[in-house]
Amino acid sequence: LATGHEHDYQRALVTWPDAVLVCLGSGGAGAPLNALPVQPQVARLFSEYHVAGSSVKPENVFSAQVFHFVHLRLWFGGGDFYTYAVDDKSRATLIDKVQIDLTRYGVPKIDQHKMPISPPKGPSEPAEATSKPAATATPGAPDTTSASGRLLSKTAPTAAKADSLKVKRKARSKPSVRKAPPHGSSKKLR
Repeated sequence: LATGHEHDYQRALVTWPDAVLVCLGSGGAGAPLNALPVQPQVARLFSEYHVAGSSVKPENVFSAQVFHFVHLRLWFGGGDFYTYAVDDKSRATLIDKVQIDLTRYGVPKIDQHKMPISPPKGPSEPAEATSKPAATATPGAPDTTSASGRLLSKTAPTAAKADSLKVKRKARSKPSVRKAPPHGSSKKLR
């Protein structure tokens, strides 16, 4: 059981005759740390929990008022986790290590039987390739560089397009001047 939003580190092993629950309280993400009682008092407080016949032994409790991170590894038959305190110079120091051994419960059996997949519906490919002999291919013209002469003799299409855009921009950038109508004309300027 891993829980968050406790700005410190707390770990307790809740035990039953046939099971163990590892409780981790962790969090903070750089926020100010919560004040904790001293380690013996935290262990005594945790040992007062009795849920559904469980018990918490004081020697199975650890707490620290530190910035930290937890490295957790799980696999069939067990796992482990390492908790590292991080100081103000970003140095990590191992402060807690718990190894979990589940081999006494046996290795879990994994169902290796796959669900059968029915064949797809719809058209299918021919069972075998046709047995007709392949037609004789006519040899093509040998590869030459004659086409590149034509390409190199003309300007690139993008260069020509860029030149035409420059001409259009120059035409737009000139201020338009309206000519006055000839004297005596009835047209008005707007």
